[in-house]
Amino acid sequence: AHPLPAPTRHSGRLLLGSYDSTLFHGHLHYVPLAHPSVWMVNLDRLSLNGKVLHGKPLPVVIDSGTSLVVLPTHIATRLNARLGCVSLAGLGLPLCVFLSCPRVGELPDLVLEMGGREYRLAQDDYVIREPSMMGLPLSTCVSGITGADLPSGVAILGDVFMRAYYTVFDYKHKRMGFARSNPRQCPQ
Repeated sequence: AHPLPAPTRHSGRLLLGSYDSTLFHGHLHYVPLAHPSVWMVNLDRLSLNGKVLHGKPLPVVIDSGTSLVVLPTHIATRLNARLGCVSLAGLGLPLCVFLSCPRVGELPDLVLEMGGREYRLAQDDYVIREPSMMGLPLSTCVSGITGADLPSGVAILGDVFMRAYYTVFDYKHKRMGFARSNPRQCPQ
């Protein structure tokens, strides 16, 4: 099991052989692995504000070593354009920044469907507030979604997703379990 702390905290927790139900709400929902030797599941649908951005299975690796949600470039570009951020790809930076930080609740939920269940990422989950940008004391907001064209069209659900959803890596049953994280109980 792998809960991640909020971005402002500096620790996390890795439990081997068990999970801690105080760190999530409700019940775990399990999704079978798309490949038996990789922590990868299928993302069946991706939508924003009721509009489907991608409607066919997309293999996604669940990876705590990746900070952002990494989608194929054509999907991430469309998604970030709808969010209203400005791509810095032309400057060689794989980031999309907001010219002004969105007001609370201004942006819609990003909905990921896996294994017949919807997983919602709210604005607070996918917009990252940076207290400074490139060493300057300017507060800015960055999209937690970026684009990269990885082999076989695979995507990655990194820390942006794993902070929002408590994640269980179930090796014995070749599946991954997800439940909404309980931020009040996450490790400090």
